[in-house]
Amino acid sequence: MRYYIMKKTLQIITILFITVLIFDYPHIKVEAETPDISITNKKDVNGAFVVTSDPQYPWTDRTDNGQTESESEKERRSEQLIREQYNSINEYTSRLTGMTEPTPVLINGDLTAFGHPWQWDKMNSLLGILKSPIFMGLGNHDIENNIDDCLSNSCVRSSMNYFTKHMQLYGLTRYDRKGDAPNNSHRFGSFAYSIDVGPIHFVQLNNYPTMTFRISEYTMEDSLSWLEQDLKEANQYGQAIIVNMHEPSGWKKGSQEQKNRFKNLLEKYKVKAVFAGHYHKKSGYFPNDYKDFFGNTPVFLSGSASQRTYLTAEYTNKEIKVYKVKDNNWRNKTLLKTIDISGRSFPQYSKVIDFYEHSNGLGKNFKGISITEWNDKLSSVRVPPGMTVELYEHIGYKGKMKTLRNKGDLPRLYNLYDFNDITSSYKYYTNAVGAKKIISENTK
Repeated sequence: MRYYIMKKTLQIITILFITVLIFDYPHIKVEAETPDISITNKKDVNGAFVVTSDPQYPWTDRTDNGQTESESEKERRSEQLIREQYNSINEYTSRLTGMTEPTPVLINGDLTAFGHPWQWDKMNSLLGILKSPIFMGLGNHDIENNIDDCLSNSCVRSSMNYFTKHMQLYGLTRYDRKGDAPNNSHRFGSFAYSIDVGPIHFVQLNNYPTMTFRISEYTMEDSLSWLEQDLKEANQYGQAIIVNMHEPSGWKKGSQEQKNRFKNLLEKYKVKAVFAGHYHKKSGYFPNDYKDFFGNTPVFLSGSASQRTYLTAEYTNKEIKVYKVKDNNWRNKTLLKTIDISGRSFPQYSKVIDFYEHSNGLGKNFKGISITEWNDKLSSVRVPPGMTVELYEHIGYKGKMKTLRNKGDLPRLYNLYDFNDITSSYKYYTNAVGAKKIISENTK
């Protein structure tokens, strides 16, 4: 009897341990002797995601219609509309059954009306309502509209500060925030990022892919070169690619050549859909409205909190079904389109860890090279699934340490923002429970 109780107790502890880990995305066991890892086409994938945009606090349906209301009333009603939508999303995600993947909520821009710090403070509180992981992008009301239109560009800065802080909470697949100047005084890049959830590769391009600006603490670059590399790898790994942004048209920055390049990238790497926001009263599938920007890639708009609309999507390993939700009533959601994601290739990739000279996997690859070549020169590292890398400030595994642990199913690229150009030694080993532990040390 005592043995039975102990056995049951161990089973319960094991289940609880697995439950805690599950939100770090699925693991695959990596044996020490395995030189290559196969990406397998899982047959029993069931997942979902939610797409929203334009909570735009404080903004209401009356603001959309050009009707006046007092500032206090606008703030009260805007908060009420956002709360209602986020509670609806929670109810929807709580009723999903048989899911094998986490259910993220994508917010495609315009979280605030003007990017003021007090608006971000309120949105930070309201985002806490959502019980799912949140992957946000910035829109024109958060950044572009406020450039040189707010004292010392403080509104743009507050939007960028909140965004970059929020991104640190998640283990992103790729993130285009390049190395900082001394003392963290300036950050630059497109600030686009991507993340893998099950078979889906989500890309977030913020307002739009050709947008650029420079203020005292931030420089935003266009995302095209970063995007090309990101899409290339996602396509190589057999992921179904979903691109997100805020504005589906009317881009103020960027040449026609850049816009054509972007459109060609979507086609070349077989992007399955684009999700956007911006137009509060437009929600649904728009097959013909935005071909100048996206070619034949399906385009979906999610509307706004003020109009009480959002989108949901449910997928297997073969298809994605996209639904429209009106009046925040997910029970009466309507099917917009079924997207075929079958027939993707699932190649092998090397277990070898790559160490790069520059951010985003660019520049010289230092793997297997003497320390005299790479000492204090590492800016990014690609870690295979199931592996952990420990970077050290000094030779002999001394000084500050940074740990890169990939718990996902695909290789993950880490930019060493706070550890850029200071690595002098490293170790790596497998994460898998019960697998033979590899420790590889490199100080020479």
